[in-house]
Amino acid sequence: MTVQCEEFEYCKVKVSYSADSELVLEKRDEVLEAVKKQNVKVPGFRQASKRANTKKKAGKKSRNSGKKNFKDSRFYETALKKQYRKYIEEQVTKELVAEAYDEVLHETKMKPIGYPDITSSKLDEEVFECEMVFMKMPDFELKEYTGFDIPTPHQDEMSNVRAQSMIQTLRERNSDTVLYGENDFLQDGDNVTLDVLSMCDGEKVETFTKNGLPYFVGRGTFQDFDHSIYGMKPGEERTFDIVFPETEDINEEIRGKRVTFTVTLNAGTKTILPALDDDFANKLGFETFDKLLGEAIGTASSQLDKEKKQLISNQVLGRILENHEFEVPAWFVLMESQNAVRSLGSKWSDMTELDIDELNKQSVKKLKLSMILDAIRDEEPEAVFSEQEVLNTIRANIENNGGNPEEVLSSAQKDGTLIGLVARLRDQATIEWLISKSAVIDESPAPDVPEQEEVTDGQKEEVGDSGVSGQVDG
Repeated sequence: MTVQCEEFEYCKVKVSYSADSELVLEKRDEVLEAVKKQNVKVPGFRQASKRANTKKKAGKKSRNSGKKNFKDSRFYETALKKQYRKYIEEQVTKELVAEAYDEVLHETKMKPIGYPDITSSKLDEEVFECEMVFMKMPDFELKEYTGFDIPTPHQDEMSNVRAQSMIQTLRERNSDTVLYGENDFLQDGDNVTLDVLSMCDGEKVETFTKNGLPYFVGRGTFQDFDHSIYGMKPGEERTFDIVFPETEDINEEIRGKRVTFTVTLNAGTKTILPALDDDFANKLGFETFDKLLGEAIGTASSQLDKEKKQLISNQVLGRILENHEFEVPAWFVLMESQNAVRSLGSKWSDMTELDIDELNKQSVKKLKLSMILDAIRDEEPEAVFSEQEVLNTIRANIENNGGNPEEVLSSAQKDGTLIGLVARLRDQATIEWLISKSAVIDESPAPDVPEQEEVTDGQKEEVGDSGVSGQVDG
């Protein structure tokens, strides 16, 4: 067996392979035996199953006795090889290509990306040669990946604040909408219809002039506009000026200029939020509002914990990526980016250059991290989850969400998503192991402690009388 390699392009390797004659003959024998076991028909030879089930009377000559009925004979094998020559050659070639793939990986130690492209193959009686083009992972040295000091992520939001926001969202989803009444006036959260006339330097600003404009108060781009229309009642007209800043996000025709708005409020609706009481909780399936609030706080706390873990993970992975500088093949980046676009249901031809550039940056980061995690798993048995462990985790997650694990796994296997799911969970297990090998440091400033005043002898005696003098050491 000989293997010759040529890396004609970064991470693309042309391999010329030649098999030993003993291996070629061995594969021929194996394929021939497999064909014989299928009881295929060969002209001039009776089937073994028929011969075994046919009972001839003693002394009576069979009319088929002139035909050869010994399948193990060299005559039968010769006829079999002739009859099924094309099929046998195809199967032998397939077996030898698979053998070549294994032997090339064993000899070169390369890590392939996908299966190689078989550019040519030649099979004679005792000779097999083929050429393959491998796409392989880049070679790199594994650098530091454990022992980092990671500062505790800063989270501004508290669980009770997020819980209140969640409940507010539930109130909005369960709210009632009513038309403006006689005494109602415009406030944040109202949906209104406006007639707007905009004038700048004596000319109408068409971009900001419209009749029957639907407007949600409080979501406007410019707060000055909202503040200027607060308190308006249906049918009221109001005129006011707004001076726009000199910033690029402002329309060029009004940038840095004074614009006069004349606004008429035609109609509006208000959102009536439900009261925070037990009735509101009952509608959502909770016995009391306190139980709803407790559930919201628990969910918010769980979300914040998950976000904190993700922030820690990002820091650890960021440090690891910083320690590993190597080039990812351009063709591999392109493949990953195109797959990402397809997974979103979009078309590559619809992507702008800016979109493609951003996609490629994300692909480089994702591919580098995947390669590094693979290398870490090769070095650290503890960082590896077996496929069975991963599948058990998937089953548990499916059951916790009320699904049928076997149905979901079967569907994922059919549509090809199971492989990606297993890979993601295996990576997640490795990432959790990496986090466990780093230290999370609390860098928040220590609280100010007032300086302790000098304790007099009289005070010591008083403390001693109280029975806790042992806690005071001057």
